[in-house]
Amino acid sequence: MFLLQSQYAREFAEELGREMIKAPLIDALRAAPEQHEHKTMIPYVTERRERFLQARNIVVPEDRMIVDCEGNRDRKPGTPSYGYPVLGTWTYPDIAVLAPFTCAVEFDREARSASEFRTKLMKAAVHVLSGAYSACLYVYLQPQGSTIRYTDDGSLHTKRLLMILESFGLFVCLVPAQDVTG
Repeated sequence: MFLLQSQYAREFAEELGREMIKAPLIDALRAAPEQHEHKTMIPYVTERRERFLQARNIVVPEDRMIVDCEGNRDRKPGTPSYGYPVLGTWTYPDIAVLAPFTCAVEFDREARSASEFRTKLMKAAVHVLSGAYSACLYVYLQPQGSTIRYTDDGSLHTKRLLMILESFGLFVCLVPAQDVTG
């Protein structure tokens, strides 16, 4: 059962990543206030998870359909914690699918320097490398005018790193800046 749940988590993360760069998700994501992308996107993630399960004819009792997010003040009593201790601190994904499989979603925007992408990518990788989640989708919003090709820089080291991370269940979704030409 665990292997099947893990496979579903990975398939869900991959599918969600492909949908993040299409309307209406990309429009909602671009319009979300910085540092609050997760609050904007949780209804979309919940709805996509429901469609994912329906497409596979997976029936899950309503009380086992758990999606949570950072700063959720409406958390029901008894909801499993989506945070976990690692390396001496508590870690929380922006959005957590907790049942019927575990999948973390992290959102970030391009920072002051390109090297911060590595740091933020590794922060997302902790969710799967620690075993706390079966899969993680890392969504990185690039600003207008960005020309940095983080995941396609031609380096064999980059390619190998991304393949290793994907083998552990981490999927990267780069969201391009809004096209001003139409």
